[in-house]
Amino acid sequence: MWATGAIVCSPVFRILTTCCPIRRVPTSSNGYVPRPKQVDVGNVGSMPILSSKAVTVQPSNGDYYEPVNGGTIPLSASGAPVKHYGNIHFRVEYDFEQSKVCKNHLIHDFEQSKLSVTIVSASDLPAMDRNGMSDPYVKVYVLPERKQKFETRIIRNTLNPTYNETFQFSIPFNELHSKTLMLVIYDYDRLSKDDKMGQLSVPLDSIDFGITTDIERPLQKPEKDDEVGRL
Repeated sequence: MWATGAIVCSPVFRILTTCCPIRRVPTSSNGYVPRPKQVDVGNVGSMPILSSKAVTVQPSNGDYYEPVNGGTIPLSASGAPVKHYGNIHFRVEYDFEQSKVCKNHLIHDFEQSKLSVTIVSASDLPAMDRNGMSDPYVKVYVLPERKQKFETRIIRNTLNPTYNETFQFSIPFNELHSKTLMLVIYDYDRLSKDDKMGQLSVPLDSIDFGITTDIERPLQKPEKDDEVGRL
C-alpha cells in the first residue's frame, strides 16, 4: 500500500497524468460499450455540390432596349435584340387649291397648294436624362431642299409627349412624288448640343393624298447629326 501511495505521490506520475490524461471510454448502465452509429449516404461522388456566388449584371453602354409587344424584346432575323427608339404618330393631308377673291371672282391657285403635317404625339421614347426622362421636341422638314423647317415645342420630363401641332409646306402637287418628309426627334439639352433620339423618313409618293392619312410608325436609328441646333 505504501508503494502504491508513493507512486501516486511521485512528481513524475503527476506530470504524466497532467500532460497525458487517461481517456475514459463511456459505457452504458449495463456495462457495455456503445458502438458508433453509421449512416449510409450512398455514392457521395454522385451528389451535386451546392455553392453560392454573387453575380453582378451591368447594362450595356449606349444601348437602350424598351420592352414592347406585351413585355417581350423584339428580335431581328439573326436573333439579336432590336434597339427601340420609340414611336411617332402624325397626320398628312394635302390642300389641292388655295382660293382667293380677285375683282369679285374666285380664283383657284393650284401652284399655292399646301402640304399639311400634324405631329400628334410620340411614345416609348428612350430616356436621355439621368432622371430617366427626356425633353423631346420634333423637327419637321422636306427633302431634298430643307428650305422650310419647323419644330414643335419642347415638352419636358416625359417619354410620351403629346403635341397636336400642324405645319404647312408650299409644294406643288406635281412635285410631291420627288419629296421625302423627315421627322426627327431631339432631346433638348440646355448646356450642350441637343441629342437625336430617333427619326423617320416618309417618301411622299407612298401617301394617298385623296384622304387625310393618319400614320403611327416606329422611329428609326438616328443618322449623324448635321444640324446646328434649334431653329
